[in-house]
Amino acid sequence: GEPRTRSRGDDQATPLAPAIWLIFGLSALCGVASFVTGALLSLNQAMPLFVLKLHQFAPTLALLSTAALFYLLLFRSSPAT
Repeated sequence: GEPRTRSRGDDQATPLAPAIWLIFGLSALCGVASFVTGALLSLNQAMPLFVLKLHQFAPTLALLSTAALFYLLLFRSSPAT
């Protein structure tokens, strides 16, 4: 076939969709929540039950949201060839 001609702007990155930023924020928030609740639980003081539940749930949500983020970044953001 014919060689592909470069058009102006081919070397520029495409902007990320708002959904990707939202999922990235959720992943980061879950990571921070895991750290903070773990630190609170290690104080060996009585903590409200929601601190324990959040500490148990945040890593799972972080894993799922990070997997969704990688999926979107690797498979949905790639330009059509």
